[in-house]
Amino acid sequence: MRKLMFSSVLEIYRKRSRIYKNMNIFKIMFPFEGHRSLSNKWWHRLSVVLFFLISAISLIFLVTLFLSSFPENKFNINIKYSLEDFTKDSPKSTVNTIPSFIELEHRIGCLENDDSIRRISLYELEKNVCSSDLEGNLKEVADILYLDNHEFGSVINLQNMLANMLDEDMGKRNCFIRTDFECNSGEIVSYERNIIFYLESFLIPIVIVYILGLVLQIIYFKALIYIIYGKLKNN
Repeated sequence: MRKLMFSSVLEIYRKRSRIYKNMNIFKIMFPFEGHRSLSNKWWHRLSVVLFFLISAISLIFLVTLFLSSFPENKFNINIKYSLEDFTKDSPKSTVNTIPSFIELEHRIGCLENDDSIRRISLYELEKNVCSSDLEGNLKEVADILYLDNHEFGSVINLQNMLANMLDEDMGKRNCFIRTDFECNSGEIVSYERNIIFYLESFLIPIVIVYILGLVLQIIYFKALIYIIYGKLKNN
């Protein structure tokens, strides 16, 4: 009985070994090699070279494109700080924490309600002011904001308006951010891309190039070559 079972297992192993031996993932992905009768045709060899060259260029282009423009969200990034938390942890003597926040050398964006990251202009961000002690630094804060807000007439007028805003907020405010910036200090975040982002940026282009490559091979062998030679026999 044991001998019979051992023989059955051995036979199954041999069959699987033959199947795996005949399987060639290169031939599955790139069936050019399956048509050796074309190997003596210069235009076929040129087509093979061009196919791999175009595939490589397309992959490099898509990976570069995805790395620069693939959507960032809360799941493929690691948030380091929000501007609000960074400001609260900064010394009260710091008049404006935004320059230091930018110098963290992380990516900076706005965390939207749907957990996506909207990229923001650092130039526009620098036109705002944040401080852990706005009231104590009010004069210096007004001087900074007045550089881009001359419609208030004078620094004194702007300072008085800011003081009124602080009174209304009962000391809870840490930033003066322009309304047209459309992102508050709690939503402005410093972040880094994590491994999920890079996996998405590399694996998706690979799948796209692979599928497009199969489509091109089908058109080449099943249409163009078939029209010229009819059905080819693999050697």
